Parts: sequence; C-alpha cells; structure tokens
Amino acid sequence: MGMEAGTMALLTLITALITALLSLVNAVGILLVNGKVDRLARRVEWLTGRVDGLAGTVQSMVGAIAGGARGGSE
Repeated sequence: MGMEAGTMALLTLITALITALLSLVNAVGILLVNGKVDRLARRVEWLTGRVDGLAGTVQSMVGAIAGGARGGSE
C-alpha cells in the first residue's frame, strides 16, 4: 500500500528539478526586466537633461527679449 523508497526518491528528485528550473526561469526573468528598467531610466535621464537644456535656452531667449524690450522703452 505504501510507496516504495525508489518511487519516493524519484518523486523527490523530480520535484527538486522542477523547483530548480522554475527558480532559474524566474531569475532570468528578473534580470531581463531589470535590464529593461535600467535602459528606460537612462532614457528618462537623457530626456530630462534635454528638457533642462531646452528650458535654459528658452529662459535665456525670454530674458534677452524682455531685456531688449525694457532697454528700448527707457
């Protein structure tokens, strides 16, 4: 009625192999997702730098226009 020792050992081995395989797949998935997140974060930082540069240019232009308008009206 009980399981043989060999059958029980085989089931334990199969369970351990499945667990190890799932752990490996999970680890690879985490690495892939982290890589995508890192690339996205670098892209956001690059775009933020571009926006900051553009904002500085616009502020300089507005300051020059406002300064020119003030200078002409005095």
